[in-house]
Amino acid sequence: MTHRYERKYAFASFYFPQVKSMILTHPYGFKTHYPSRYVHNVYFDTLDLTHFWDNIDGHSLRQKVRLRHYTPEHFTQDTFKGNLEIKKKNAEVGTKEVIPIKEVFTKETLRTISDQFNWMNNYFPVLINQYKRHYFLSLNGKYRVTLDENLVYRSFNDVKNIKDTLNVLEIKYDIEKEADLPDISHFLNIRSSKNSKYCRGIQMTNLKAR
Repeated sequence: MTHRYERKYAFASFYFPQVKSMILTHPYGFKTHYPSRYVHNVYFDTLDLTHFWDNIDGHSLRQKVRLRHYTPEHFTQDTFKGNLEIKKKNAEVGTKEVIPIKEVFTKETLRTISDQFNWMNNYFPVLINQYKRHYFLSLNGKYRVTLDENLVYRSFNDVKNIKDTLNVLEIKYDIEKEADLPDISHFLNIRSSKNSKYCRGIQMTNLKAR
């Protein structure tokens, strides 16, 4: 399992054209790596939102669980499918385990996904999140950048989307490539920030009761 850094930079959505231009004119020679597409997530947590509060309280060991799939166009989800992903972080270093799921779920049957995995007995779907993702790769192939726009969130039990005013840029790279990060981030002229789409979605949908 690969251990890697993910550095995140949140910025106001009206800066999107400028940020994309900075990526494409960066000295590291970033180019479009993959066609843009929409990312659809369903996040799972315990009833008391353990993973949310671990992040908010600043615990170095954190985890999140989501069902993710991709589409070329935007649409409102009424069925759910994709891969189950378990992301674990120790401070800024993370790993991701991907479990392919063949079944297509409705909103009701998705609540029973925990029956397939013993470790998910206390998990429930709590948040739906969608956004458009753009992919870039440095000329040397060592640094990946993703640029996310049009972020929306809604409670799993709700039908109303809440649109975010922020976009998110992420720089992803293996641990041994950390030394070059200052050169990359300085040129982008954006300050690194603690940013979790899951936590932001929980806060924006007022699900954070303790």
